[in-house]
Amino acid sequence: MKKTFILSAILFLFISLSFIEDDELKISFQDICWSPDGKTIYFSAMKVKPDYSDFKPEKWNIYKYDFATKTTSKFIDSAYYVSVSPSGKQIAVGKRINGNRDILIYDSNGKNPKRITTDPADDFGATFSPDEKQIAFNSKQSGKPEIYLANTDGSLMDNSAFAELRGSVDKYTKLRRITFSNGFSSYNPAWSPDGKYIAYYFEKGDHKDQIRLMNPDGTNDKNITNDTLNNTFPNWIDKNKIVYAQNKKAFTLSIEEMNLQNPQPQPLNIESFCTRFSPDGKMIAFINNKEKCIEVITAEGKPVTKIFLPD
Repeated sequence: MKKTFILSAILFLFISLSFIEDDELKISFQDICWSPDGKTIYFSAMKVKPDYSDFKPEKWNIYKYDFATKTTSKFIDSAYYVSVSPSGKQIAVGKRINGNRDILIYDSNGKNPKRITTDPADDFGATFSPDEKQIAFNSKQSGKPEIYLANTDGSLMDNSAFAELRGSVDKYTKLRRITFSNGFSSYNPAWSPDGKYIAYYFEKGDHKDQIRLMNPDGTNDKNITNDTLNNTFPNWIDKNKIVYAQNKKAFTLSIEEMNLQNPQPQPLNIESFCTRFSPDGKMIAFINNKEKCIEVITAEGKPVTKIFLPD
């Protein structure tokens, strides 16, 4: 059991941080998000010394790449896990505030932050509902990561209908828990474009994480990968297709595509833990660890560009 835990912890660090050494610094890319019009890519990244002596969560920054000008610039300081709303009018990020790891929502210009979570537990990894009224995100309020919902305007949530599903809950709460993992962990919620489902991955510490699908109220939760491999970081291509990272051999992650109407995964010949299709499905952006960049290719695999951190 101890050996399994250690291996799982090592893999998690490898996937989450993906540090890449250059001559003087290590470069880490964390995630990727397209703007709804496909003209901009947002991502979180940092640089640290080889001995990690300057590592701090505040060193994460949100950057954006503009396809029209072919430039990369810092967008939001000291933030991580970026998500853009379907209209492009709101941007959710994680930030550390007085020691708390919370979620904030900004306007599209990166200004006017609104703090959504204020609890002392870690909250991170938000994804918008298609109508932009809610976000799903991870929180450690129960000890281990579970998935919660919150209203994007910060208002209280009416739990009248939800109480029938989960039993006794307060009628009005700021956050609503929708996964109950029985001592395990649920990570990386991703809301489907039609709003019907939330995909996430379920971790038991056995190096066999599984992609699961549930209704936004937490009902009809089911395993859709259902194998003995390690499957993580799901995201949607369209309302019927997802992509996710699969660990077929130690410390090597390849990207799989799955059509939910015919759930047989197909490899995309991409080695990465984070891959995102453009809104029109014509381009793919993924973290290229070997070249210290975010690489963009066409859906057919032809090169488009490589995005590097600015000096």
